[in-house]
Amino acid sequence: MKHHLLPVSAKTVHWGYFSKVVAPALTLKSGDRATIETLTHHANDDYERMIEGDPGAESVFKWTREHKAVVRRGSGPIEGPFIRGSGEGVGVHLLTGPVAIEGAEPGDVLEVRILDVRPRPACNACHAGKCFGSNVAANWGFHYHDLIEEPKPREVVTIFELDASGEPFAKAVYNYVWTPQTDPDGIVHPTIDYPGVRVDHATVVKRENVLSNVRVPARLHFGTMGLAPSEQDFVSSIPPSYTGGNIDDWRVGKGAKMFYPVAVPGAFFSVGDPHAAQGDSELG
Repeated sequence: MKHHLLPVSAKTVHWGYFSKVVAPALTLKSGDRATIETLTHHANDDYERMIEGDPGAESVFKWTREHKAVVRRGSGPIEGPFIRGSGEGVGVHLLTGPVAIEGAEPGDVLEVRILDVRPRPACNACHAGKCFGSNVAANWGFHYHDLIEEPKPREVVTIFELDASGEPFAKAVYNYVWTPQTDPDGIVHPTIDYPGVRVDHATVVKRENVLSNVRVPARLHFGTMGLAPSEQDFVSSIPPSYTGGNIDDWRVGKGAKMFYPVAVPGAFFSVGDPHAAQGDSELG
């Protein structure tokens, strides 16, 4: 048995899709162990806390007019003109992998054991040792068109700090209402409709001391984890399928054993969309 490390970088992630044609970032033998780093696709909601100073995160999220580190974001078209951007955000989850398994063939079942889950600390010296995440009440939510307070409809981003020193819990740091954001390619995003757009904090109003008496028990888990389907070269990460995917269940965490039917040679396992907490899947 070998122990492998798969860090996040622009070369080891794929964004918004599962794929049988992406070159594996790592190849394992059955029984091997791997430490696999993941990132939330919402890290640019607060660049300072979740990206700045972190070489892995910076390499993945780098996007300037001259260079976009991860070009395809979604299973949509990659030739313009674009409404949102390459891949069109048809699938949003930032996934590390794929990891190929030697000898895995269609008809087999891949067992994945999650031995541990640890939060990724901020690398910015101003927030050293702390961990952060983002929770978004967004346009795809059930209540978006049924709000009580003005302005409506609206999207609200809440930044949370995760305290993992003892019994882990998350607490809100601040929130803000999403305002139209312009990406480096000049495309305006009136809603959260394309993953990885950096929020210009000069354009939003932060509300401090929100949810001041609320502590959310943390149950660290992976929202999206599974294998590449065989039917298409690029399959959106949003709907779960027979090979796993966006299941969003808090039980897919430390101690879990997941069993996935293999659809393509090598299985092509990917994992990401790390969550600090969740109810009983998105049904709840």
